[in-house]
Amino acid sequence: MRHPADLEEEFPRIWSELSKLRRDLHRIPEIALEEYKTRDKLMTELASLPLEFHKPYLGTDIVADLIPESDWEETILLRADMDGLMIQEETGAEWESEHPGKMHACGHDGHMAILVGAARVLSSVRNKLTKRIRFVFQPGEEMRCAGRLLAEKGAYDNCDEAYALHGWPGLGEGRIRTKEGAIMAATDSFRFTFVGRGTHGATPQDGINPLPAAARFILEAEELHRRANKEHGSVVSSCIVEGGSSANIIPDRCKVEGTTRYLSREQGDFIVAELKALAQRAAASSDTTVIEQISRRYEIPVINSAAGAIKVLELATKLFGEENCEEAVQHDMMAEDFAFCLDKAPGCFFQLGLGEDYPTLHSPLFDFNDRVIKRGVLLFTALAGGFDEPLR
Repeated sequence: MRHPADLEEEFPRIWSELSKLRRDLHRIPEIALEEYKTRDKLMTELASLPLEFHKPYLGTDIVADLIPESDWEETILLRADMDGLMIQEETGAEWESEHPGKMHACGHDGHMAILVGAARVLSSVRNKLTKRIRFVFQPGEEMRCAGRLLAEKGAYDNCDEAYALHGWPGLGEGRIRTKEGAIMAATDSFRFTFVGRGTHGATPQDGINPLPAAARFILEAEELHRRANKEHGSVVSSCIVEGGSSANIIPDRCKVEGTTRYLSREQGDFIVAELKALAQRAAASSDTTVIEQISRRYEIPVINSAAGAIKVLELATKLFGEENCEEAVQHDMMAEDFAFCLDKAPGCFFQLGLGEDYPTLHSPLFDFNDRVIKRGVLLFTALAGGFDEPLR
């Protein structure tokens, strides 16, 4: 079976090809569940490999199994997300997005290139593998939570371990970081529309002003945030307020939208119940009514198993040296739908450093760092059992 050093000898070919693939994917960002060009490009790259492709579960996903030639019992899943974001790119790169108003601002182009690389390497040692490897190219991670849909449709069934990575600005280039337990939060989004009765600003007695109800709700939601954050690290943020269009007209409604972040389903249930109660009280205090809209798509935090986190950190240390891997001190409050995969199979979500001074995720200046593709491929390959010699 291959040793990591074998891949070093092929560096001019493998790594340059993966870098080109990453940049080609960067040019064609597509939004959740519309990743048809992206899927076609990936299928072209994967077509020559000895993979057994599942029928698409969602239309734009790719799920493929690499079956060992000898007997096997266990399955290891490796996943990359596919979709871009509704952001106008400002990198000025030669491979800048060709789709106006859309870009790969979260590194999914890099994630896909890394998973293609792992599929190529692992396919070359298929005759030595002892476990089935499932490669999942997942659409709709941003906003649509398509990872949940794949879980519901069975794409993650019968897997014994699962791993995914995310390029991470602010972390030293090529460093690996993860931890046992919750590493990413769950999230809900909320919209409360307070409905009154509009009137002229000069005659407030003839209407019912929804703005005081919205204001009371925002202030009490902020108090809920302080309490929940202190008790269990949860977050409640009011982010949008919309009501009124003229300085002399009392509107008939005012909308408040925001987000919650939490680390257990119980915390999420508590926060949602509290927000609903706050909204009802605020409405009752000013004779308005309230329309509730709450989305709970991403209601599971990303929780790494102890064995999965240990495996990632130990292999990363052997591959790249102790100085290039670290155990995370705390979780991050952003959300990730790989949570639904880890709810089906134990494993680990880990961060791959893009550089300490790198542009932030979801920034119009963000572009994946091609120099870390190699490390992602090596670690994915090792996690799947693609190396059987001691790692240097």
